[in-house]
Amino acid sequence: MVCLSHAPFFLGQAGEVPSWLAIPALGVGVDLFFAISGFVVALSLQNLHQRSGAFGSTASAFYIRRLARIIPLCWTMLIVMGVIAIALPQFTLPWADLASAFTFTANGHFGRCFLGVTGCGSGNFLQHTWSLALELQFYLVAPALFLIPVPVLRGLTLAVLFIGVFFLRPWQTSLAWAFRIEPLMLGFWIGREWVGRTDWRWPRHVPALTWTELIGLITVMALLPRVMIGPLSGVGIVSVAAIAGWIVVRSALSTALLTNDIAVRIGSSLGAWSYAIYLIHPPIMIAIGWSGLASVIGFGGILALSMAIVIAVAWWLTRAIGDPAYRAAKVFTERHVQKERLA
Repeated sequence: MVCLSHAPFFLGQAGEVPSWLAIPALGVGVDLFFAISGFVVALSLQNLHQRSGAFGSTASAFYIRRLARIIPLCWTMLIVMGVIAIALPQFTLPWADLASAFTFTANGHFGRCFLGVTGCGSGNFLQHTWSLALELQFYLVAPALFLIPVPVLRGLTLAVLFIGVFFLRPWQTSLAWAFRIEPLMLGFWIGREWVGRTDWRWPRHVPALTWTELIGLITVMALLPRVMIGPLSGVGIVSVAAIAGWIVVRSALSTALLTNDIAVRIGSSLGAWSYAIYLIHPPIMIAIGWSGLASVIGFGGILALSMAIVIAVAWWLTRAIGDPAYRAAKVFTERHVQKERLA
């Protein structure tokens, strides 16, 4: 969704098909990712805590694993782009953009850019790192949120959603746009509730999630930011978060949509590479757009080519850097958790 939303701009194309791709705000795929992430983070903390029994070791293991998952790949991409910027003067990459991406403060940096602050330069290359910054910032507070009793967390999450309704956040035109905490909080609360799901009765009566319903929900999500603008922008953001949370709940039920083995394998692989795909797709798509190939193979051809290259590079980066870093962190934290447990 995010790659398709960026394609008309990064590939520098105009026309009927690119225009249609730009009409829905497919960037809400980030909000869906936030809801999934919050859910998984809650379950991860619960699992670590059950095994270690000590909050300190739970938090430290969580931090080490999350940092190992995010930082190596991100910094590799940033170092490569920094070297290219030094080697090619025509490659415009403001150092302020690069520094904010390195320090995971890009949400505040690019949020200020949308307010008209100068010195941000070309946001296309690294603007997408705003979501990585918000994700990492949420990781920092997640263990503390884990300590909050579920009823209190439930009230806190509902309060965040309620406040968000009245908080004006025009789409990509304000600092607050880059601090969309609602789907993360909602996903985290759902994950905490999920631990005690054996007491839930309503899932038995919920019908299976079909592809038609899933596509319909995502379509509504993508249109909300386009129609709920101005005074309704807060309502739009919270509504997107609520739909994302609903998709997470339905997808986690035993009645979730089923598909064939091949589709499962393809989906699992893309899921494993999705972080790297998100990370590298802007610079690769922009570079391919500059090549001028669109005049030869058309928008469909250049989109297919760029996505094939993005997926291939993401696969290699995940296999060469991402997975080894995470496995090393997991082995290290497993030993630490075992020592705490024995103690």
